[in-house]
Amino acid sequence: MYDGQIRNTALGARRYLFHSLRLREDEAQGRDSYAQARLLFDKYLGLIRPLGLELKTHCVRTWIYVRDIDANYAGLVKARNDVFAEEGLSLDTHYIASTGIGGATDGRSSVVAIDFLTRPDIRESDKTYLKALSHLSPTHDYGVSFERGVRLSDGHIYISGTASIDRCGRVVNEGNVLAQADRLLENIDQLLREGGSSLDKVPYFIVYLRDISDYPLVDAYMQRRFHYLPRVILEARVCRPAWLIEMECEVR
Repeated sequence: MYDGQIRNTALGARRYLFHSLRLREDEAQGRDSYAQARLLFDKYLGLIRPLGLELKTHCVRTWIYVRDIDANYAGLVKARNDVFAEEGLSLDTHYIASTGIGGATDGRSSVVAIDFLTRPDIRESDKTYLKALSHLSPTHDYGVSFERGVRLSDGHIYISGTASIDRCGRVVNEGNVLAQADRLLENIDQLLREGGSSLDKVPYFIVYLRDISDYPLVDAYMQRRFHYLPRVILEARVCRPAWLIEMECEVR
């Protein structure tokens, strides 16, 4: 769904809004990744504000897709940092769980696309932000603004895109995709445990590979470790060249 269309889905007593926002060719043309990201956030804010909602409280998860991520990621990061500062999200408050990954739309000039998951019924007191500081560095240590994960009061946990990183923000196991998979899953498990869950509660994984030639190795690895779980494995460049693999998941 594009250009601000909204899906309302009832999950028992819960409701959420899902905005999948893309830029038209005339909107994207001549704008760099910073300007495109700002425009997408502005579109989202224009959709939720008439509903009495705000980014800071009601947006619980985003997915950001960046064409040629090695060249365009920095502009997206700056745009998000600026929007968050303007909307009251900061190191002293909180950020939003997110995946930022290489991706593209059918728009020739579009280099950024964003999906937003919004919970209109949520209050800030319903959210617990997951850090796992024994294994992961705060994201702001390397200039980005997102939460590693968030647990909602109904038990739903969203884990952001997670890579092979240590508590000092360094890439772990450079050049070895399976060793990186081991470390990132250890990181995810720590985040889940902080939220009162664990890897054995995960219903599925989404796996992003910088190099699709790693697919057979990673597919076999996931089959060995999680043969009972569905998975989607995609070619999508991770935001640092040294990261060969990233995963995300949720627990319901």
